[in-house]
Amino acid sequence: MKRFFILIFIITGAILFASCGSSHRLENFDLQSEMYEPPDSTEKQVYLTGTKPIDSVDVHKLIFDLYAINLDKYPKDLKIKARVFDSSGNFITRMADPYKLATDTKYFTGIHETLGKTWHSRDTTIPNFTVREFGAGDSVPYNIVLTVDYSGSINPVMSAIHEGTELFVTMKMPFDNIALTSFNKDFTIKVPLSADTGSILTQYRLRKNQGYGLYSAVNDAVVNCISMFEGTPSDVPRVLVVFSDGDDNYSRKQISELIDSARTRDVKIFTVAFGYSIDDNLKLMSKSSGGKFYKAYTKQDLVSIFRDIYMSLRYYYLISYQPPEYWGYHKVRASLNPPKRDDTLYAYGDYDTADRDIGFGDYVALKFGDDGGNNGGDGKKGGDGKNGGDGKNGGDGKNGGDGKNGGDGKNGGDGKNGGDGKNGGDGKNGGDGKNGGDGKDGKNGGDGKDGKNGGDGKDGKNGGDGKDGKNGGDGKDGKNGGDGKDGKNGGDGKDGKNSGDGKNGRDGKNGGDGKNGGDGKNGGDGKNGGDGKNGGDGKNGGDGKNGGDGKNGGDGMNGGDGMNGGDGMNGGDNKNNGKNGNNRNNGNNNNNTSNNSRRGLFVRPIPFDFDSAVIKPESYPTLDEIADAMMTRPRMRLEIQGHTDNIGLEDYNQALSERRAQSVMDALIKRRIESYRLRARGFGMSRPVTSNDTPDGQAMNRRTEFHIIAR
Repeated sequence: MKRFFILIFIITGAILFASCGSSHRLENFDLQSEMYEPPDSTEKQVYLTGTKPIDSVDVHKLIFDLYAINLDKYPKDLKIKARVFDSSGNFITRMADPYKLATDTKYFTGIHETLGKTWHSRDTTIPNFTVREFGAGDSVPYNIVLTVDYSGSINPVMSAIHEGTELFVTMKMPFDNIALTSFNKDFTIKVPLSADTGSILTQYRLRKNQGYGLYSAVNDAVVNCISMFEGTPSDVPRVLVVFSDGDDNYSRKQISELIDSARTRDVKIFTVAFGYSIDDNLKLMSKSSGGKFYKAYTKQDLVSIFRDIYMSLRYYYLISYQPPEYWGYHKVRASLNPPKRDDTLYAYGDYDTADRDIGFGDYVALKFGDDGGNNGGDGKKGGDGKNGGDGKNGGDGKNGGDGKNGGDGKNGGDGKNGGDGKNGGDGKNGGDGKNGGDGKDGKNGGDGKDGKNGGDGKDGKNGGDGKDGKNGGDGKDGKNGGDGKDGKNGGDGKDGKNSGDGKNGRDGKNGGDGKNGGDGKNGGDGKNGGDGKNGGDGKNGGDGKNGGDGKNGGDGMNGGDGMNGGDGMNGGDNKNNGKNGNNRNNGNNNNNTSNNSRRGLFVRPIPFDFDSAVIKPESYPTLDEIADAMMTRPRMRLEIQGHTDNIGLEDYNQALSERRAQSVMDALIKRRIESYRLRARGFGMSRPVTSNDTPDGQAMNRRTEFHIIAR
């Protein structure tokens, strides 16, 4: 037995010794390469390393690439950056003005677009386009900020980052400015924008090992980097290079804020991910800003990517043309025919103009109509009626409402701070419930906090909306007034004697909420809901005779008013409108651009002939585009809102507007959009986009509009 244990000990020792002698310690990017093999090792990524003219290369080994599409001037103009290079990474020059080698040769031979991804997609040829070559001779200066993730997950590759950063700096042209930064949960500027290469390298070497941490705030860092371009000339290109694994566990900024900031300041973002990275947001940053996304697996990849970024800023072909006006998905195909090549070389790219209205991911550019927009809606925190919410029986679903702090249905409601059921109410400042007021802790009261039987507001004994309204009360004929702060006889609004509702707005004839009172004995905001005969709601709820979010929702006859006010019977809805507002059908909020002049997938109305609910053939392409966008975004929900001019009786126009909305809904269902994703509502003559005093104005008001209620 003793001999047996000795033998085992000897064998084990021999194995350990052999193991130690044959292994090596993995470090830096060797570790990354060991852990993170590329998904397809047979595909070799080619990075730019130098340049060659077209007459000195094998044309059968060329690669054609479209890597950035600029939509800033869509649909008037589109610009695409293209690269042509060989399998060794040499950018191919001399194929376009002003550096063209053979002036009688057409190298770039065609541009085609496919419009739509799913529904009735079609091909179109671009008849006219230009190509301009950019190279080192153009001497275009750049302002460049490089930011590097210094969280714990980056430690194994830090030496490669240091090497790549110094390479990046040494490649700069004399007139370029470069800044170097890092981030974990905090943001550190290692070197501010400078054109002095020696000074940049000296400062970086002193500080490159400072600022390591455990957490990562990528979004915050990108926003901070973008702010570093403040004060730089707008005509000097701005580039941000982000190196990260994409794992953000500390940011306060949303991706939407980041993209908005980059687009506003015209900053192109190049993102570099490594290993098992979280790529979605990094790809989103680059694509939405006109930059480029890279993926690094090895140390050599990283060094090559830094060189490729700088080469791509210097060397490219700029293709320009007027694109087809299609508010949806576009796939671009460019053709290249170098002499002596037997076939055509193609490059592909895509862009989606619907994203400019809908948003990438959770990014939403608010260019579509919403219930706080051009002619109102329900305000930010507006209330509801008996069957409240938006729509015939309330909100989104049988018992629910919608909106951030909004109203609700018969049995409930929602909003940020919730409401409830029969005696409830909902939202922080929101709508109603059968007997309840709105707001927080309303016993039977109106809107507001702790209202006993009062209207809307805080501690209103019998008061209206606002703070401490003595005898205020909501309703068309409120004896002692409406809503407001300390309003003895006041309407709605702050200190308004006869003013309307909302933060600065106005509502109802002289304020107040609804036929049977505001939020007192018989519920929320009036018999049929929230907001006024013509009134809206403003930031914290609305009022008036039959308005708001009752049976047919919205905000009264001329409804809503956006964030800061509404328009009652005599009230307009400018942001800080005067004492008695405008006339009955007048006034918009401070954004008074006509819907008919706006462009985008969901901001274009469907027009109708007089006294007709028949969709005209010229609207079919718009419906096709919307159907295609909805098919590629299965979570999207739309509300279709019908409107009329002011000719005819109110009840007749209400029914006509409902038929128009239903007609458009039916047309989308025929285009294979599921009915549960659509909701039709009519608003009669209550929400004109322009004056009805002229035939042209009346024609513009005969329409349906699209409102996104879920994305």
